[in-house]
Amino acid sequence: MKKIKDLKSNVLKRNFSLAKMAYKVGRDYISEKKDDVLEKGASALSKHSELIYSELAMMKGSALKAGQMLSVYGDYFLPKEVNDVFKKLQTQTHYLDFENISQNIPNHFFDQLKIEHGPFAAASIGQVHVAYTKDQEKMALKIQYPNIKKAINSDMLALKLLLKGIKALPKKFDLDPFLDEVKKMMIHEMDYQKEKQSHDFFIQCLEGDERYYIPKVYDDFCSDTTMATEFIDGVKVDSDVVASLAQDVRNELATSFFELYLREFFEFKKVQSDPHYGNYLLRHIQGRWQWVLLDFGSVKDVSDSIGECYQDMMRACIVGDRELYFEVVERMNYFRAGMSDKDKDLLWDNARLLGDPFKGEIYDWGATRLADDLLKNGMQMFGKVDIASPPQDIVFLDRKIGGVFMILKILGAKIDLRNLALRYLESKNS
Repeated sequence: MKKIKDLKSNVLKRNFSLAKMAYKVGRDYISEKKDDVLEKGASALSKHSELIYSELAMMKGSALKAGQMLSVYGDYFLPKEVNDVFKKLQTQTHYLDFENISQNIPNHFFDQLKIEHGPFAAASIGQVHVAYTKDQEKMALKIQYPNIKKAINSDMLALKLLLKGIKALPKKFDLDPFLDEVKKMMIHEMDYQKEKQSHDFFIQCLEGDERYYIPKVYDDFCSDTTMATEFIDGVKVDSDVVASLAQDVRNELATSFFELYLREFFEFKKVQSDPHYGNYLLRHIQGRWQWVLLDFGSVKDVSDSIGECYQDMMRACIVGDRELYFEVVERMNYFRAGMSDKDKDLLWDNARLLGDPFKGEIYDWGATRLADDLLKNGMQMFGKVDIASPPQDIVFLDRKIGGVFMILKILGAKIDLRNLALRYLESKNS
């Protein structure tokens, strides 16, 4: 990981950095001789990819998070050269020097804890350090970056102006709902007290289910800018250790992970909406493998109306009910009035792809190209179908199933999930 001596947390400094990027990219955009405005913007942005990467990585906070989130969905609506710039942000490993981040640690913690100065993980909101109590209990101490809350509004505006200024977005695409939801998510993730509440909620929901483990919280070392949890030794989902497990073990892990996804949506009514595999560990304890759930900073409530839409949408895809599918699509405001039969066929083709793993037979997740096929279809839809901007909540809940599918692929599962899925989809009262 690369150490940052000083974070650009001052609003003026951040605005200057973003303005500098906009100026350089805009200058090249004007000088581009291409006729297509999207191609001009893509070319201009890609020329300054290293500058954009380094500046956003050093800024952290909402500017970095928005760039990372854009990369998740950018394949659908951004030119490849543009999205490649944002995709690089997914692997940024910059961290803030301990002398600077320690100002967000309450003073009395230093009398009670021994805190390692180098973090073992760093993200857009904060970084995580190993800490020890006087009794030598090992903790994971998450520390928020200083002053990043102050810059959210200006970050969102500057990023919007950058993308719109170089014409990097299709004319039909409305960026405002996306950025509004990123802003809400950032405010939510910066609220460590709310994260602790979500953490405690999931502990209660999963109590007694030995397939999952949530590290305990150390209340005495939680504050507005810190959150302390039990340190758990485990292995990452994409590790060689997991890849070498017997097929039946990986199948069991995949099944329990998929069921957790269903329970979040339809039983708990709260979804951990950031399904990146870095938010999970696996550990072997008492003769079995167990999921360790690490992060609850991005938990979204599922309203009854959204939950029912998802329930009907999934059921339509799984059982092949085209009429139900389009009734739900209309209910969710996914398309504009007057959609042609050809456009509807494109949407239904995508829906049938989503239903492929649930046909009542063993599905080989390790060999599937489902994610690539869905992306290809998605790009066709955005290019040909007059799709309306979906509700903001939908965008970030949609990414959950993509993350779940990715973890099943990493596990190389070979399983039939149809009956498990339908168990949660057959009734409005599930």
